[in-house]
Amino acid sequence: MSEAESDSFEWCDRQDLAPAAPPTVAHVVVENTDAPDELAVFPREGDADELAATWITATGTAFVSLELAR
Repeated sequence: MSEAESDSFEWCDRQDLAPAAPPTVAHVVVENTDAPDELAVFPREGDADELAATWITATGTAFVSLELAR
């Protein structure tokens, strides 16, 4: 970008960013003996109806351990 062009993005320093909020979701790994393992992600807090309707799963190699990914 040349000096004649303007940059409309408002740049900031990393120190200016607010700290991240604690996670609002939890997870559990289900280790299956006769099927691929599953990772379930769901809200940390909520009633039974919300938990039954608000979740997602991943199977097999669709997820990795955070420690292994680092």
